Amino acid sequence: MSDADASLEDQARSFSDKIGTLLTQCLPDAPSMRVSVVGGKVRIRPDGQTGEQGGVPLHVDGTPLAWLRINYSCRSDSTRKYLAVDTSKLWIVSTRDRSPLFRFEYNYDSRTAPHSHIQVHAERGTLSHLLTRTGHGRSHDMSALHLPTGGARFRPDLEDVVQFVITECGFDSLDGWQDAVDERRAEWRAIQTRAAVRAMASVAAAELRDAGYTVIPPADGEPHLGRKARYAW
Repeated sequence: MSDADASLEDQARSFSDKIGTLLTQCLPDAPSMRVSVVGGKVRIRPDGQTGEQGGVPLHVDGTPLAWLRINYSCRSDSTRKYLAVDTSKLWIVSTRDRSPLFRFEYNYDSRTAPHSHIQVHAERGTLSHLLTRTGHGRSHDMSALHLPTGGARFRPDLEDVVQFVITECGFDSLDGWQDAVDERRAEWRAIQTRAAVRAMASVAAAELRDAGYTVIPPADGEPHLGRKARYAW
């Protein structure tokens, strides 16, 4: 294993540990996370979760009624210094049905759908009628729509989904879950801010100068603004 591969796996295990800690602080009976290396990528998911079974159980009054299924695929970023998420899939699935209820997904290499989006598996006659009239080329159900959620840098992540299943859906939680979510959310947003600054350094520098900071550009010139950071939906 190369140093780069070792660093990638170490960073992925650290990321996995943080996910596991968040889940065990918020949701009853949350399993540990499993890390596996496949080619040049690392996959993270709850122990015991398969393609159609398992995940993090979601309880109501102690009875498991749904699953939070978690799948991350990670790689090294272009600098080979930071862990980057290639894809994330956070699904809420009833124990009574294989089809998910909600899908919070991110795909770095998406070509057609928004990179970060939510899909809702629900039916409503008026929506189906509208999609038929607009000539939507796939299913006329709501689940066929990818609802954009801010692109690669400003997408929701696991902390938001955990709070959603607790506060909006009403699933059982553990004492202190809000503090755990707040701590991880602050860390997540700091990481995303740093990534956004790297992609749009001149914009960040201009804003810092306006705030009174002294910012010295690199001797070889300012880096180009990242196209994906500016334009990708």
